Amino acid sequence: MEQNINMCSKRLIIYFLAFVIMLLCTETSIAHIFKKGRNKKDFKLIEAYTQRTLPGRRQGRVNTATHFIIKWDQSTSPLQFYWIEDSAAIPCSIIRVHKAFVNGKFRAPGGLEYLSDNTPLSNIAIGDTLDICAQPDHGDNNIKDLPTASQHTLIYKYGNQKWRTFAVSVLSRKPDIAMP
Repeated sequence: MEQNINMCSKRLIIYFLAFVIMLLCTETSIAHIFKKGRNKKDFKLIEAYTQRTLPGRRQGRVNTATHFIIKWDQSTSPLQFYWIEDSAAIPCSIIRVHKAFVNGKFRAPGGLEYLSDNTPLSNIAIGDTLDICAQPDHGDNNIKDLPTASQHTLIYKYGNQKWRTFAVSVLSRKPDIAMP
């Protein structure tokens, strides 16, 4: 009788251990699937804003620029960005920038908060801060292979990837910059 109880106890322990091992394996594989299935973001939007530059002379033209400050999170540098506004695809310039540091504080005279690095596009790496600036007067606004996107959307491409979209929900307005 005692031998039967020991045999049953051993079987219960073996079944319990098998159940625990199976549970751990399943939990690990489910966690791996969820981790792998997550979409990695290509960049983090730090801020999006418009800013006017007032001319020094009365007959000069007021220039309004739309800027997107992003932190690039891909190993491949970006190739092109377009800003969708008023049903038009506006080409954008891509410039590596850094926060302006003046008099021990992060600021620059004249309302500029970021200064450019003049770095070629091919040298942009993970973690670089980029200024994506819409250039409505430059380039061809009718690119045929762009995906359709809603108003206030960035369309971009890097490496051999297809075009991707990023909706911009908040576009703030910064103080004007007055030229001398």
